[in-house]
Amino acid sequence: MREARDAVRIAPANALAHSALGLAYLYSGKPAKALNELEEAVRLDPGDASARKNLAVLYEREESFDKARIHLEEAVRRMPGDEMARAMLKKINAEETNKSAAGAY
Repeated sequence: MREARDAVRIAPANALAHSALGLAYLYSGKPAKALNELEEAVRLDPGDASARKNLAVLYEREESFDKARIHLEEAVRRMPGDEMARAMLKKINAEETNKSAAGAY
């Protein structure tokens, strides 16, 4: 993780550095820090489908399905052949449907 933090310090406008640090935080159990870094990565490079997918994973874990879907839809739009993003989007839509159905009772 130190290398990723150093990369952000050296190149704060580098979306890939923020994305790498966000992933490091995500997999280290620091979701709030991960969210900050992944959002910054997407802000710096809105076309980065990988950063959007990683951000969607975080939103899914927080059950923020609407936010996850927004990023996955954009990732699929930019990379239509990305089967992983398509599968994630399908899963998010199913989870949101299940959550809505459970709330209806």
